[in-house]
Order: sequence, then C-alpha cells, then structure tokens
Amino acid sequence: MYRSLMLAALLLIAAAVSAADFATAKKAYDQGDYSTALKEFKSLADAGDANAQYYLGVMNAAGQATAQDTAAALKWFKKAADHGNADAQFKLGLAYSAGLSVKRDPEAGVRWLRRSARQGNANAQFYLGVAYQQGEGVEKDPGKAANWYYEAAKQGVGQAQINLGTMYATGDGLPKDPAKAYAWFSVAAAAGTQGATRNQEFIAREMSPEELKRARELARDLLRHLFGS
Repeated sequence: MYRSLMLAALLLIAAAVSAADFATAKKAYDQGDYSTALKEFKSLADAGDANAQYYLGVMNAAGQATAQDTAAALKWFKKAADHGNADAQFKLGLAYSAGLSVKRDPEAGVRWLRRSARQGNANAQFYLGVAYQQGEGVEKDPGKAANWYYEAAKQGVGQAQINLGTMYATGDGLPKDPAKAYAWFSVAAAAGTQGATRNQEFIAREMSPEELKRARELARDLLRHLFGS
C-alpha cells in the first residue's frame, strides 16, 4: 500500500512538472522565441509528451527555428496522434486524404479524421462530413455528412454551416426545408463567412412573405441556441 501511494505521488509530481515545462515552451512559442521553444518541446517530446510532439510537427512543417521538413513534421504528428492528440490526428487525416507529403490514402485519412472528430475537433468534424458527402475513403452517406457538419457548425465552422444550409435547400441528405436553409445561411452570414449572405439572399427570393417570416424566426432561434445571441 505504501509503495503504491508513493508511486502515485511520484507520477502526480512528474505530470505537474511536465505541465509546467510545456507551459514554458508554449509561452516561448507564442512569443516567437522559436529557438527556446524548439529545445523545450524536443525534450518533452522525447519523453512522450503528446502536446510537445504536436508542436514539434508544427514547427518542422513551418520551418520555425529549424529547416522546413515535412517528413519530420509527419513523424511527430504521428507520434502525437498515437498518443491521442486530436490536432495531430486531424493533421494526419488531412495529409492522407489529400496526399500531402504522403501517398494519398483516403481510407487512412478518414480513420484519423474520425478519431480526431470524436474528440471534438471541429475541423476534423467538417472534413469528415466532406468525406461522407463525397464518398472519399468511406461509403457515400449524405445523412452522416449532415451529422458531422452539424457538429462542426455548432462550433462555429462557417463552411459547415453553409453546407448544412445547402443540404436543406436541395434536400440532399436532409429533408428539403428552405426556412432551415435560410437559418443556417444566416448563422454563417452573421460570422462573416464568405458566400453566406449571397446564399441567404438567393433563397429568400424564392420564399413567400410567410415563409420568410418563419425563416427569420428560425434564424434568430438558431443563433440564440448556438451562441446565446
């Protein structure tokens, strides 16, 4: 019992030290002190810190305090992704889906996107929706695409909001409902997403005054529900 308690205490201390070290490295990175950040992240990454591994991937990809090296970036993203880092999983998913510095493998891309999306990564949720809508790396399923677009849209991804609106406007994967389409276009327009206002105005011209009134009410309710506005 005593040995177990001691081990638990030591693990907690190690975790606290690691968190403090990561905070120091992240502060240096945010301040543009890339040389210090690289050194600190490398030490933590070698010890298995997933967040540090992710940032090493970012720095290698961007050439920050080191030569730009996409192969090294992907190596660190893979290590971080294997340790559960959602941002790294998204990066890998995008790389495999698009063939960015790796052999294009849409199925592998979907697997990584799904792992990231299930952890709540909004960008992964959006691109997983795209994969289901287009049938890239997974069987085409507009209904599942709409579900993932909704998860991303709730987190403010403007293109996901537009895609949802479009699906309601066309009846592709969702029951056709111009009022709901208008509402989602309105949400995207409120955030300044390019093309949203044009879509909003276009669908409004196709609606009767009564339908437009309902659509505007839905838009207000949706904005209030999502963002408390």
